[in-house]
Amino acid sequence: MTDLGIEKVERILGINDLYINPDNVVLIHHLDQALKARALFKKEKEYVVRDGEIIIVDENTGRMMYGRRFNQGLHQAIEAKEGLRVQPESKTVASITFQNFFRLYTKLAGMTGTAATESEELYKIYKLLVVTIPTNKQVVRKDYVDKVYKNELGKFQAIAKDVKNINDTGQPILIGTTSIDRNQMLSKFLDDYGVKHEILNAKNHEQEARIISAAGRIGAVTLATNIAGRGVDIKLGGEVPEDLKNIDRWKKDHQKVKELGGLFVIGTERHESRRIDNQLRGRSGRQGDPGKSQFYISLEDYILRVFGGDRMKYYNILPVADDEAIQNKLLSRLIEEAQKKIEGQNYDVRKYVTEYDDVVSRQRSVVYERRRKVLFDDGFEWEREIDNSLYRDVFRAVDMLNGRLKKDSKEYKTLLDLVSKELNSILKIDDFKIINLEKTYKEYKYDSKKIAVKFYEMLKSELEKRWNIYEKDTKASMVRYVF
Repeated sequence: MTDLGIEKVERILGINDLYINPDNVVLIHHLDQALKARALFKKEKEYVVRDGEIIIVDENTGRMMYGRRFNQGLHQAIEAKEGLRVQPESKTVASITFQNFFRLYTKLAGMTGTAATESEELYKIYKLLVVTIPTNKQVVRKDYVDKVYKNELGKFQAIAKDVKNINDTGQPILIGTTSIDRNQMLSKFLDDYGVKHEILNAKNHEQEARIISAAGRIGAVTLATNIAGRGVDIKLGGEVPEDLKNIDRWKKDHQKVKELGGLFVIGTERHESRRIDNQLRGRSGRQGDPGKSQFYISLEDYILRVFGGDRMKYYNILPVADDEAIQNKLLSRLIEEAQKKIEGQNYDVRKYVTEYDDVVSRQRSVVYERRRKVLFDDGFEWEREIDNSLYRDVFRAVDMLNGRLKKDSKEYKTLLDLVSKELNSILKIDDFKIINLEKTYKEYKYDSKKIAVKFYEMLKSELEKRWNIYEKDTKASMVRYVF
């Protein structure tokens, strides 16, 4: 907040010194969250509005994450910003990292076409080896060298121009973007060039399978957020018809698309992980089909801006037009290095989170094991648990004095009163009155262990008198309920 902003807030709330009065700590928190919601969280990028609800969008996959809510009041701040009903804060009762969640399984395996670049991490965290299975048919896809542009605007113009030229031949094109807003931005450029296209993102993912299965038709241009539509095979010439009447027409289309060079995949920027780039490329050239792939990058892209290093400045001053490509092997190597840096950084984050969670995990397993015993009465020894619990509580109360204080001091009387209250909170007995307590302490020479044993035995016999009227099963249920 600027000084002017703080003054405005103080005026609206009718208070002075927002940041000085400690009573305003909650207000400041809400103010920070409101500011975040307003400035950092953009509609159609970080979230979408659906049926009066804020649905979070996964920034990497562009998919909507139903049932997930931002915490610490941020979700409520976004609801207020969008003029929706503000729903109560959800409460996290327990959490676990994915790594430790997966480690709970006795057997662990997985299959993906892009694990090779992450093999080191999979081995270090799960002790799993990655084995690359050779392709069924040889891959004949052509992967072109990245085209690099000075700025983002020039890059999008170049993509739209190239898409127009490829589209005129009838070759199908699949374009992968990193976010919904980039998706819509590129869509406007394609409209300007008169290229008809289908958009696939978090806002219309119900039609995902239908749109992606048609991406191989002659003249089709599909604009998808990241790698939406995974799990649907893109057939050249479009979806294979079920009725025999149309099969001949499909075969002709299939053959024609093959002759045109198969599906052309375009990546509008390099992702933080090479794995996702490989997933995008891998949509084309499946099962021996022909295909092409090309990535377009600008020097303003996040990975080059943040991780490109000092050498990027040199390329910025080259006398090249905005929509003219800089093709340079050294630059391509810089891009790959930047990706490796980010992958390394992301891996370190996951590694440290897992290491911290390993500590909590030991405690978690102990607590959950006890909890399971109590809940399902699975070997829960209720009588022993009562004895332990009773003795522990008595000893904790009795040991408050611990012979540290002079017997006639004011503090001694206060502590004695506290011990009396603690013991009476377990069960009210005459012996726990201050005058009787003092006698016991003197009698046992202030030895906490001996005094605790005496009081524990008294409590135990009193407890048995009071609840011997219940059946054993009822007692067990009551103890489990309390625990």
